[in-house]
Amino acid sequence: MNTDFEKVTIVSIDEKLPIYVTSKYNPKELSFVKKANWSAGSAAKMDYPTRQFTNGEPITLTLELFFDEYEDEGDVRPDIMKLMQFVHKHDELDDGRPPMVQLIWGGRVGESIAARMSSGIDPLGIGKPFRGVVTSVDTKYTMFLENGTPCRASVKVSITQADEIEMGSSGEEELNDEALSDPAAAYTSAPTAEDRDRISESLEENDIKAENT
Repeated sequence: MNTDFEKVTIVSIDEKLPIYVTSKYNPKELSFVKKANWSAGSAAKMDYPTRQFTNGEPITLTLELFFDEYEDEGDVRPDIMKLMQFVHKHDELDDGRPPMVQLIWGGRVGESIAARMSSGIDPLGIGKPFRGVVTSVDTKYTMFLENGTPCRASVKVSITQADEIEMGSSGEEELNDEALSDPAAAYTSAPTAEDRDRISESLEENDIKAENT
């Protein structure tokens, strides 16, 4: 029986954009904030007003991912490029938006992404998978090969909790049925080397298109 566990992974839950990134090492810490908004009520003949609950704020999670290709004299930029896809617009998605994501932590080494999406732990203790949108990707290259290729990197990623997408064209909130009905549909098997090459080629094409626009 395999007792090794996969490292923390961020995965797109949009079927049209099956991209995921797994950190080389698990983060040392994970921080998250949940806020509630209260408005001021009546203050007549009082030292301070009463409070009226208005709405809750989504959880904002922040974690640091680490990538290391030094021993293999490799390049960490392909992983960074995939992370950047979580904050880039994509024409194939509704309203040309970035994808929604899920944080996965755990699952056995060798398990498919689909299996890990259901078998991973709930690190925040909220009773359900943590899904949302990536709001920032802050990258720092920390080591380079002699030819200048970055071989180590640390990346701070912030994810804001979300279960729905607000469509900018209509201004109406709609449940993203395509993404949420079966978010593991695009990950029913472990990726092959050909899959990884295809993703890398797709990312390179997207970068070329972006440069030409």
